Amino acid sequence: MPRKKEHVSRHAPAFILLFLARGCDYGGSLLTAMRREMPHFFGDSAATYRALRSLEKEECIVSRWKVRQTGRPKRIYSLTPKGWQRLEEYAADIQMRLENFRFFLTSLEAARQTRQRATEDCGSALAGTVPKSRASVLSESEVAHPAETATEGETSADFETRKPITSFPAPQGTKATGDSIKER
Repeated sequence: MPRKKEHVSRHAPAFILLFLARGCDYGGSLLTAMRREMPHFFGDSAATYRALRSLEKEECIVSRWKVRQTGRPKRIYSLTPKGWQRLEEYAADIQMRLENFRFFLTSLEAARQTRQRATEDCGSALAGTVPKSRASVLSESEVAHPAETATEGETSADFETRKPITSFPAPQGTKATGDSIKER
C-alpha cells in the first residue's frame, strides 16, 4: 500500500527523541541510524531535519555547532529535560496505540476464521432472510418489524392494546404546553 506524504514523518519526532536518548548526535547520523535499525523507516532527510527544527523550537532538544579541523562543521543535537518528558508522553501514546493494534490484529484473525459463516449470514440478510445462526433467536417478523412484536412477559392481548409512545412526560419541575416545555 503506498504511503501518503503526510504519514511519512508522523512519528519522526518520537523516534528522533528515542535515538537522541542514547546520546548526542548530528542529523545525518540520526537518519542513518534510523534507516539501519528501524524495521520500517518511512522518513527522508527533509522530514528528519524538519522534525529536528520543530523539536528545537519546542525546546525538547538543543543544538550546538561542532567545528573540526577538516571537513564541514556539524550541528550536534541533545535532549533537554523537556525532551525526556516528551519522550515519555510519546511512549504512553505508542503503548495505547499498540494495544489497539493488537486488538485489531486479534479481531481480524478471529474474523478470518469465521469468514465463511459471516459471509453466509450477510448474504442471507441482504436477501431478506434471517441468517441460520440467528434463526433460533429471532423470528422473521421480529427482524422485519421489531417494534411490532410483543415484549417478554407480554400477552397477545396486552400487545394488541398497547399504544405506541408518541410523547414523553415533561421533566420534573416543568409543565408541558403544546410543543414546548415551560418552567412552573
